[in-house]
Amino acid sequence: MGDVEVPHTCLSDDDHHGKIRHYTSHYFGCLREEGRHAYLTELESSDKTKFNGIHERASQIKQLKARVRRNRTDAAKYMDEIVALSKLFREKKSDRQPDCQLRSSTFTAFDLLDKQLLVDPDFEAGPDATTGYGMETSMLFFKDLKPWDHPAFPKTFPNQKIKIHDLLENNPKNPLIEPCEPDMIRYFHLPHNNMSWVEKVIARHYNEENPKYNSIYLKPDAGSKTQMVLRPELWRGQQHGSQDDAIHARYMRPHCERICIDQDSIQAPQDNLVLFMPYLHWETDRQRSEFAKIIQQTREQKALKDRTEAENARVKRIRARSATKEIKNLVDTQRTKSEGIPTLKAKRFFVTTSIVSVDRFFELRRHQILAQILLRAAKLFEVMAWFDVEEMIKENLYANPPLHPRRTLDQFWYWPLPSTEARDRDQVVFRGTSPVKKDVHHPACSGSKCWYHMDCKLNFGCPQCSEDVRKRPSVVMVDQLWLWILDGNTIITSFPRRWARYNWDPSGVHKSLRVRLKGLRQGEIRSVYDLALIIIDQCSKVFFSRSLTADRQPPVMDIFANAIGDVNVRQSAAYEKFWRLARDFSLEEKGKKRDIAKLERQVLDINEEGQLLKEISDIKDELHIMKHVKEKEQYVLKEFEMQVSWILKPITELAEKEKEILQGQSRFGRIGTNQTKKLKSTIAPEQAQWTLDCIPSYQNSIVHHLADINGLYDSAENAGQAIESLLSLKQQQASLIETRESIRQTQETVRQGQAIMAFTIITVLFLPLSFLSSVFGMNILDHPDGLASFKTQLSIMFPVSLVLAIISCVLAFSKVTRAFLFYVLSVSWCWIITKFPFYVAWKEIGYNSRYFKYEQKVKRAKMKEAALQRQRDKVLRRRRDEV
Repeated sequence: MGDVEVPHTCLSDDDHHGKIRHYTSHYFGCLREEGRHAYLTELESSDKTKFNGIHERASQIKQLKARVRRNRTDAAKYMDEIVALSKLFREKKSDRQPDCQLRSSTFTAFDLLDKQLLVDPDFEAGPDATTGYGMETSMLFFKDLKPWDHPAFPKTFPNQKIKIHDLLENNPKNPLIEPCEPDMIRYFHLPHNNMSWVEKVIARHYNEENPKYNSIYLKPDAGSKTQMVLRPELWRGQQHGSQDDAIHARYMRPHCERICIDQDSIQAPQDNLVLFMPYLHWETDRQRSEFAKIIQQTREQKALKDRTEAENARVKRIRARSATKEIKNLVDTQRTKSEGIPTLKAKRFFVTTSIVSVDRFFELRRHQILAQILLRAAKLFEVMAWFDVEEMIKENLYANPPLHPRRTLDQFWYWPLPSTEARDRDQVVFRGTSPVKKDVHHPACSGSKCWYHMDCKLNFGCPQCSEDVRKRPSVVMVDQLWLWILDGNTIITSFPRRWARYNWDPSGVHKSLRVRLKGLRQGEIRSVYDLALIIIDQCSKVFFSRSLTADRQPPVMDIFANAIGDVNVRQSAAYEKFWRLARDFSLEEKGKKRDIAKLERQVLDINEEGQLLKEISDIKDELHIMKHVKEKEQYVLKEFEMQVSWILKPITELAEKEKEILQGQSRFGRIGTNQTKKLKSTIAPEQAQWTLDCIPSYQNSIVHHLADINGLYDSAENAGQAIESLLSLKQQQASLIETRESIRQTQETVRQGQAIMAFTIITVLFLPLSFLSSVFGMNILDHPDGLASFKTQLSIMFPVSLVLAIISCVLAFSKVTRAFLFYVLSVSWCWIITKFPFYVAWKEIGYNSRYFKYEQKVKRAKMKEAALQRQRDKVLRRRRDEV
């Protein structure tokens, strides 16, 4: 992980080594209460800006706490339970004597906690859901191509902000409504892809009313510049996904186009531009899963509300048509049914089944009470951190126009699927940032299975636990950049920040953009298009800039490289195991003793290779999706280059013509005033040429990103081919084993045949002897005196048996003899049947097998039919007799 390789910094109570990443996070997350006053005193004298920032953040937390307590019953419950538990902790005696210093610091922390949880009932809770959800939007100003601070707002460049409510309000003090000076560039950023915010902001820019739509079509409003900027083909018509599709099917199609705001002529200057571009980002899995639950809950509530409204409307129509008592009763029945529809209660944001009620606190031990306090504090923190975004989602997810929530990598690619929860938790980045299940310390850890956890109790932790606790499972997201360049001097962007990230987040696109703009070199931004290029570049290089991994951003490219390397290592081990098994087979064939059945089972087992093939297929699939996103970025940037070239090239060409005229080399003559009016612009030719020269460098950056992804994809492809080759070798080895078994069975059959042949020969030798001995053993009178001497019998038996045995062996083993005998018999038989009229007579009769089969079927059918007819006749006779 990127943050593991650097010393401990903010949000850690370890030694910071003199390095503080962010002063506000350091104050609230690292310092103890006794050290905060000294830290503030030092800041007040050394850095007034940081001092004011901490006080402003403390005020924001106070307002947020009041709003959460007012609107969320579970948050109020957590606050009350924490106070009750802390009081119980002080009063309850400990089972073990704790360290005095630890006990003292714990009590001090609880005193501070009780103070912080108390909310002044007269305190103004601040903005609610109808006033921008307490969110702010960033403003950047450039004057004479240099950063400039707006005097009406606190802080300095690039940290000036304004409440979203104030930016959307039609107020003369709104900086968006103020006229923009010719030498000024303005940039306003909206922190979420909320289409309604965009429409209001663009209307404020032109100081016009909000556009009114009929479905996706604008109602005619003559002379409205907002209408021209937000034409359906440039705005709502570019949205993908219908009302019936999944929420993650919403996105703006990648697009870049110039905008002409003159309704009368397309020849008017077109220095307005719109751009939609997807880009890669990340999010922790917990925040992704919890906000997915919020979105699903909002979807269910919307579906239930629609059904209820439809039922009520139907009942109202029936009531309006009712004229008789029967219809009135029907209406009452339907109304009763509709009123009985249960309303969907909002699910608790957290599953609190493990949390006991306050009434049972006295049954807990002291360390259990402390665990309950910490658990509630963590949940209260999440409720407060996610409150504004949660309320914004609930209000705008199904608004008209709607909010576009963030999407995971699989939601971007498999948008027709209703849910991608399982696929999201199978991402390569998720596996690479999650603790390994078999290494996690759990209460059942003991013995040699968890030998690396043996020092946990002695040393209060082990390296494995320290590494696991710092891991945060994360997933790759696909966000959207919406960008407008208006009047050649104002940029409005809309792209989402990470869910519920209010604190310092260096991996956030807009934060990294402000850091980059703060360190601008002189002359780096010479026009509004240069600033747009920097914004596009910051969005496109989230995973490709090594400077953005400080805040636990997962090093995505390294995780993919490590995953491919791990597959290669396991694949090499599988190859080694296969060759070892093959070598053992060869040794077995040479006569060395081996467990051949076990070897065969190991060779035929492909579970390990199948798992490797699945993992490498997942890696290739995700790399393919990321490659597709980068290709869309490349396409949009090329379109941006084409549109900007169309705007700026006439300026440079006009400057070249004027230069040629001054030098007396022009063949075009004097430049007309109409052409000069058409090219009226605040951008100097040198600035336009600078922008055109800078675009290829940004394009090369995306090309390098694609090259990195293609390199990983090629590595994954090679690994997949190696695994498939191994599976092919295993299949061939299985075929060899099968062939080997077949050969072994054939050899066994041959040996059995040889044994049977020996028995057959012995039988052939002794069968005539047995027959003759039986003959001579009979009591017959043809012999003299009915008896024969033993010598006489042998002289007859052995020659006859020998002749029969020789004849049998010759017939059995001599193919020539068998062929000769077959020849003699077949020729003799043919001579006999052809010499006499047997063959001709048979042919004339014409009988064959088909004839007899046919005759058999016919005769059987006739006999069956005759039997049935006899039965019918018998029944008829019986009926006649009865009549």
